[in-house]
Amino acid sequence: MRGPAVLAANVTAPGLVTVRPCRTPGCGRSSVKWRTVCWTCKSRAYRRARATPDPVAVDRAVHDRYAPAGMTRPERRAAALQLTDLGLSAAEIGRIVHVTPRTVSRWRTAAKTRSST
Repeated sequence: MRGPAVLAANVTAPGLVTVRPCRTPGCGRSSVKWRTVCWTCKSRAYRRARATPDPVAVDRAVHDRYAPAGMTRPERRAAALQLTDLGLSAAEIGRIVHVTPRTVSRWRTAAKTRSST
């Protein structure tokens, strides 16, 4: 153990962080006093909420050949696959959606694998 001794998580001394149970049903983890859910449930909820690409952002990237700022990874991936269907090279798609050509190649391979199974 490095640094000072680690205190128990449920210590309620002044100035120390107290914990409370996560409000997510079925979760037994604890969250700090100013949060209602634990970090694990928070990140899972964020991933679920952002997993569906916004069709407007994808269409804009495909038709304007430029990815707007703030596109999520699933939106970039969907735009890259649509641009692949239009016949663009991996380098061109990478420039449009701001990823490397290698990433575009990996996305293409994953899409082919998913469609064949």
